[in-house]
Amino acid sequence: QCAKCANEYESELLRDWIFNLEYNENGIIKPDLTLFLDVPFDFTKRKLTEERIGEDRDYLQGKKDIHEASLSFQEKVREVYIQQQSKDESFKVIDCSDSEGGMLPPSEIFNRVLGTITVMVD
Repeated sequence: QCAKCANEYESELLRDWIFNLEYNENGIIKPDLTLFLDVPFDFTKRKLTEERIGEDRDYLQGKKDIHEASLSFQEKVREVYIQQQSKDESFKVIDCSDSEGGMLPPSEIFNRVLGTITVMVD
C-alpha cells in the first residue's frame, strides 16, 4: 500500500499507521523475522507479462490485475520493501540475483535464506 503514496513522507505516515493498527491496536504479534526475496526485475517483468491462467486467477473473472499490469508500480513496491530493511531490524532482504543479473538457482536461494535464519537464531 505504501507504494501507492505520492512521496516518501506519505509512505512513512501510512507505514507507521499500518504498523500501529496491526501491532498496537489489534494486538497482532509482530514477526520475529520477515524475508523479502528480491528477484531480478527482468524475472518479475517476464512473469507478469506472460500468459497467466489457472484457478488462482479466477478471482479476476477474465480481467487483468491492475497492480500486476503496471511494471512501474511493481518497481515502486520493490523499493518500498528494500527500504523497509533499514527501518525494521527483523526485516531482511535476500538478493536472488546472480552476478549477471539473472535468477540464482533455487539451491543457492535456499542457502541464502538458511544463512539469514541461522544468523537471526544465533
